[in-house]
Amino acid sequence: MFVSLFAYLLLGIGVFGITATPSESSIGVSEASSLTQLTPRLINTVKLISETHQKLLAQEKTVRKQLAVQNTATRSKVAGASGNKSLAYAPAKEGSHVFYAGQCTRYIASKMVIPWNGNAKTWLSKAESMGYETSESPRPGSVVVTAEGPYGHVAIVEEIKGDTMIISEMNYQGWGKLSSREVPLDYDKIKGFITDDRLNS
Repeated sequence: MFVSLFAYLLLGIGVFGITATPSESSIGVSEASSLTQLTPRLINTVKLISETHQKLLAQEKTVRKQLAVQNTATRSKVAGASGNKSLAYAPAKEGSHVFYAGQCTRYIASKMVIPWNGNAKTWLSKAESMGYETSESPRPGSVVVTAEGPYGHVAIVEEIKGDTMIISEMNYQGWGKLSSREVPLDYDKIKGFITDDRLNS
């Protein structure tokens, strides 16, 4: 692209009307005078073209470097995303039910002993039916059950911070993606907490 532009600029010399060097016998004094005046302009034009060409080459080099950096960053992101997929297939902890890969339930079952099955929205009632302790108040290491999404959602309570809590979860930001967020304790989507110590046995 840059070489073609340089060639195009060279063709622009034709606007000055210089196609050949005339002989002294074919030009008069006025023509010779005009040619003498035109020579500095021609030199300046060639100099400008050369400088422009060098600038274009420098710009091309800079763009290539930027593209190389972007490509490296893209490869790193893809590699990181691929690495997270291993967490989506993390094996269930011994004694846990095996849930579908990449789901919030699978993540909890890989960290805790979850003996029941079913979608997240059923976990609170199933825990209660099996004699597991539940509560309306969280504590670190408990499971929060929410009404987020058509099938509900579960996450691990990592920390209590005054009126909020930090939770870790999977599939909230996308299939198999592990993430964390700070949630108000009075969040209206919270259905309750499974606080039984047997979860962490």
